[in-house]
Amino acid sequence: MTPKGFYPDPLACPGARSTRVEQIMTRGVVALGMDRPVKEAHQHFNDGALHHLLVLERGAVVGVVSDRDVLGWISPFVGKMSEKPRDVALLERPIHQIMSRGVVTIGPSDSIDKAASRLLRHHIGCLPVTTEGGKLVGILTWRDVIRWLAERAGVEAEPGEPIRCSRFESRQGDDADAASSAA
Repeated sequence: MTPKGFYPDPLACPGARSTRVEQIMTRGVVALGMDRPVKEAHQHFNDGALHHLLVLERGAVVGVVSDRDVLGWISPFVGKMSEKPRDVALLERPIHQIMSRGVVTIGPSDSIDKAASRLLRHHIGCLPVTTEGGKLVGILTWRDVIRWLAERAGVEAEPGEPIRCSRFESRQGDDADAASSAA
């Protein structure tokens, strides 16, 4: 028996088909040109709570770079006493050498379930949000989708605190009452 309000398929929850990408996407996108050095991406990732950069050529999205791509590219000796000139030289290479190509995008009016399906099917962490004309208007990450699902489920958490799910907690109490009255 599935408790009321519990969805084994989280994307089957109310609103997944009616909520649009533009309602939860991030509008402030950080993008770099293809020939910008890797060190610029490295600086962006070190400066903020950002995990993906988009790579543009003539205004079109041509690639995505994640913080993990950059960390996998740079030498672990950069900034250390054992740093060599070749370690620093890697940071000067153009970003297009490490970006993922064949970018999968989504439209602003597409539904959250469609976006989640694309993220899962392509094993990717973000979707650039583009208009039909190819204009970049935002980015949607798996974190945005999880945050949206958590809000729908009544999940509350402050940094450093355990996660509380108000819907689950109230049902858990009901189940405990039912179990004790059955005994």
